[in-house]
Amino acid sequence: MPASIRTPALVLLLLVAAAGLCWLLWPHSPDQPYWDRALLAPLSNWTHPLGTDAIGRDLLARVVLATAMSIAIGLCAGALAAIIGLLVGAAAGYLGGFVDELLMRAVDVLLALPLLLIAILLLAFFEPSLWVLMLLVGAFGALDVARTMRVEARRVASQEFVLAAQLQGHNSPYILTRHVVPNLRPALLTGISVIVPQAILVESFLAFLGLSPSERIGSLGSLLAEGVQDMAYAPWMLVVPALAMGTVLLCFGLIGDRLRDARRAARGDEA
Repeated sequence: MPASIRTPALVLLLLVAAAGLCWLLWPHSPDQPYWDRALLAPLSNWTHPLGTDAIGRDLLARVVLATAMSIAIGLCAGALAAIIGLLVGAAAGYLGGFVDELLMRAVDVLLALPLLLIAILLLAFFEPSLWVLMLLVGAFGALDVARTMRVEARRVASQEFVLAAQLQGHNSPYILTRHVVPNLRPALLTGISVIVPQAILVESFLAFLGLSPSERIGSLGSLLAEGVQDMAYAPWMLVVPALAMGTVLLCFGLIGDRLRDARRAARGDEA
């Protein structure tokens, strides 16, 4: 792992580890109400360092576990986008011709559809499901990944080692899996780092509308929605999850920027 992305990656790992420790060791459950401790401000009670919500639930436990849930939603959607986008983009870029035209026109048509509108319609008319949300966000994220992978696959296909494999008589599936796809890894990691924060933001927006299926589980989006409702008399209920959300998005953004810079530096060295 490049040294430039170790710090934001370590912060994300610490947030996930804190969720596990909180679940195992912290005496307060995120779902346990304490009616006599409702709306405690941060640092006003040492047993609830970040305060409590309107029914006395510990905000530290809720935010830490919600942060891990949001990261999990983003990573699952990013992994799905990576798999689909890699398969489509690599095939289009390497095979070219009719396959490239067909796949890219399908990608253009799907990109013209508004993601948020489709997500709202699906979650409004069908049973809200976290898997449906991750599948939808991952599928739409795969469209951008596919475009990037197509460009990279065409560049890799022109390299000498690919031409040598073709001269040796290897078929297209063999060349794709053994030569083209492994060399798409840097670009793929950069694409994932962009899709993950997008998935987190989409889930948060749906939570504001009351359509996020994660409300039953608890994510940063659902906590922000609650914080907006109670902002007038309990501003910490919005500020604390907003800081957590900003930290997560900043870390993924820094990772994406560092990976993009590393790719550009590698290309410069090759040139």
